[in-house]
Amino acid sequence: MSAQKERAGQTPQKPKRGGRPSKCDAERLQTVILDTAEKMFLSKGFGDTSIEAIAAAAGTAKKTIYARFGSKEGLFIAVDERILAKPDKRSISAEGSFEERLVATSLAMLSRMLQPKLVRIYSIVTGEAQRFPDLARRGEYATAFPARRALRELLAQGHESGEIIVDDLQRATELLETMVNMAPLNWTILGVKKMDSAAQEDWVRSAVALFLNGCKRR
Repeated sequence: MSAQKERAGQTPQKPKRGGRPSKCDAERLQTVILDTAEKMFLSKGFGDTSIEAIAAAAGTAKKTIYARFGSKEGLFIAVDERILAKPDKRSISAEGSFEERLVATSLAMLSRMLQPKLVRIYSIVTGEAQRFPDLARRGEYATAFPARRALRELLAQGHESGEIIVDDLQRATELLETMVNMAPLNWTILGVKKMDSAAQEDWVRSAVALFLNGCKRR
């Protein structure tokens, strides 16, 4: 039959193959799922958003989402980490004194955390912490935040060079991050205070100075 079609000037069609989607299709579906989940989580919150609704809006199946992310908590954290991983407009300088570099890194972290999407994510996590404790625990250890990694690396460099003394690098990073972020985040969520860039820098310089006073060599 194919030989007859070729003689008639027709090219026989190759049979369609089933099976796994291409890498490009898989990446495109991943983006659609995350875009859809981000929009729904930010607008409805975590508790009022279902995997069924996300799957329907994304044009896929629940089992596909579970296969990729494991659970609704896993999908939420993937959304959180993707937002955190987006590059910030504020650059982190590698020059200047250790204190100035620490201020620049901390300021980049704070300005990122005060962006509307991350403020909303944080308010969702804290609001749902009692009903969904796994969500809070997983969110606390999100690994994709560039400024958090940069802060830890900078503190490690300061310890190695003798600029500061820290017994526990992880704890030192968490303490400084808390000093820089927590009050401004809570003020923003509650609408108590809105911090412009000058107020953010003033706050960060005070936090870094206080932190360094506690861990500099005596």
